[in-house]
Amino acid sequence: MNNSLNVRPLTVEKTGMKRGTLEGEVAVVTGGGSNIGLGTARSLAWLGAKVVIAQRSEQKGSEAAELINRENKPGTAVFIQTDVTSRDSVNNMAKKAVAAFGKVDILLNNAMIMGIGGNSILTTTPDALDQQYAIAVRGTLHCVQALVPAMVARKHGAVGYLASGFRMARGGGSYFAIKGATAAMMMSLAGELGDARKTGVGVFMLVPGNVAESPAAPTP
Repeated sequence: MNNSLNVRPLTVEKTGMKRGTLEGEVAVVTGGGSNIGLGTARSLAWLGAKVVIAQRSEQKGSEAAELINRENKPGTAVFIQTDVTSRDSVNNMAKKAVAAFGKVDILLNNAMIMGIGGNSILTTTPDALDQQYAIAVRGTLHCVQALVPAMVARKHGAVGYLASGFRMARGGGSYFAIKGATAAMMMSLAGELGDARKTGVGVFMLVPGNVAESPAAPTP
């Protein structure tokens, strides 16, 4: 198995969900080539869904799709290079996803970048804030507008967002400010769509716990 992705064994089974629960469903995961996005994509595939890795990095996206196909079976996942800040790129991804699998049932908005703007509110730059806004807020808007109308028309779908707590003692104020803005947009979407029991389309926000990797071994 390719170790460049630094993956860990999946623990989906511990939730009580059975393998194959999402058989027949198709999911798009933005930023699905690494970290939480990759774990989410792998878990969805384990549950039986077909998965589209919508990722800007060709290397990460290709490796993620290859990994998922090895863990499951060929054709489970495809990588579609996507820049969520571009409406044209997202619309192209949506068309290719439908061409590959016939539909999209699940949209998981995960794409974000912390490194450029994880500073405190007092020290972050407007440019860093703008870049994160373009990825998280505008990117989520692009994906919702490209994929959710078809879910509404079919009365079947789920829209998710990988949110975060709105404050952390170690800093990262700009990061959490942007996450909060996207969370507010998702709450507005839920209100616009209405009762999922009637529309068939639910809106969810997932708040993972702290995620950290062990420090890398010193390079000789």
